[in-house]
Amino acid sequence: MVKSKKRKDKKILELLDGEGKRKKGPVMGVDVHKDVLAACIVSESRVLLETEFKNTKEGINKLISTCKKRKVKSVGMESTAQYHFKLMYGLADANVPFLVANPQQTKTTQGKKTDAIDAKRIAVAHRDGRLKPSVISPKEIMSLRKGMRALLKIIQDQTKIKQRLNQVFHQKDVKLGPVLKTKWGLQVLRRLFQEELTDLLDELLPKRKKEREFEKQLELFTKFKKSLDEIEQYNFGIDISRLYLLSILAEKQRIVYTVIARKNKEFLRQMRILLSIPGVDPDTAAIILAELVDVSYFKTPGKLAKWTGLAPRVYQSGHRKNITGKLHKGGNKFLRRACVLACQNIFAKGSVDNPIHAFMKAKKEGKGTYWLSLCAGARKLLTIIWYLLKSGSQWAVRTATKKIIQKVKVIARRKQKLLEGRLQKFKSLNEKLTREENTIINEMVQSMSMPDQILKVLLESV
Repeated sequence: MVKSKKRKDKKILELLDGEGKRKKGPVMGVDVHKDVLAACIVSESRVLLETEFKNTKEGINKLISTCKKRKVKSVGMESTAQYHFKLMYGLADANVPFLVANPQQTKTTQGKKTDAIDAKRIAVAHRDGRLKPSVISPKEIMSLRKGMRALLKIIQDQTKIKQRLNQVFHQKDVKLGPVLKTKWGLQVLRRLFQEELTDLLDELLPKRKKEREFEKQLELFTKFKKSLDEIEQYNFGIDISRLYLLSILAEKQRIVYTVIARKNKEFLRQMRILLSIPGVDPDTAAIILAELVDVSYFKTPGKLAKWTGLAPRVYQSGHRKNITGKLHKGGNKFLRRACVLACQNIFAKGSVDNPIHAFMKAKKEGKGTYWLSLCAGARKLLTIIWYLLKSGSQWAVRTATKKIIQKVKVIARRKQKLLEGRLQKFKSLNEKLTREENTIINEMVQSMSMPDQILKVLLESV
């Protein structure tokens, strides 16, 4: 006879705040608007107060004094763009417990919608433990988060302009696409129609390229210059000027994390940990830290993956569980995007010695889809980040030869040296970028004021 294994009873865990546990004592719900804070205080059995405060420092102080007078145990609110920041940080400074919830958690009820009803709904949901807390950022990290999100937007705008310019190169049958990735290439294209091309290349072309490719580059740029008519030159010049301005603004935006790294030693330590990972550059590391805030918020890598939106969807009915494999994408899209972009870089440029690269290649060969392997790699990268930040240790390749280990260390040192250089030169770099920014803006303004050429075009079109 086969002995049947005894099934162990699962341990029943107690509910915590935010997991369905009903709060004791009065709690407040606040419906946040740009100018008004609609507030409602409820106890276990009834509504105690419904009122409104102005969303100003004076109004927030009145709200805090009301909380203390009514002995409010906790304040619940929704994240509303950035209008909840003043209230959130005001409550934190006054040591009043609060919870910031995602609006999706409280939008499921039906019926008419007013500020008073919204405040009551938030208060009741908060009292009954149906709201889960959002990650709260300190003011410094919140500033960093704004800066990094602005940097991502600039990079997206740069990509759109580069796509338009590459289409022009394709139409004119000229292979100048790689030039857009270099500083000297942007400078040449920006001044292409105002200066002599030979002198321009002699001034801007790097020494190595000047020795090897001067004639080739001269031929390519000359061919492209002759292929554009007057209107095409004007449109192309506007796009190049815009792209050059965005590159300056991106560099200025990077100064944000440089300044914070100079002041915050813990942030600098975590930056160095992330830079030790192959495929993670200073920009990606700063974005990850800005969105992650504090790794201790997440007890397991799985919880972090779910919060990031890199966990698969689950549908369970009865005793059957179906994991579809599709991402639910319900989390922090900026952190998810940073991890996916890093994995795109690792997939394209990583070596076989990189375990994340090898993992993604194996996934692609097994399933045959690029995006599936990329998302799996992003999940793996996020797990590695969780363990490294938790332990406080840098990336280490254990199962590799001494040559590979040395190569990984050299790459990590190079990225850290880049960060250190920015830390030392951020003031002079900021002044230089400001001068270049003013120059390019003046050029764009001058190029936009062309009444003679506009009149000529209008007359020719009649």
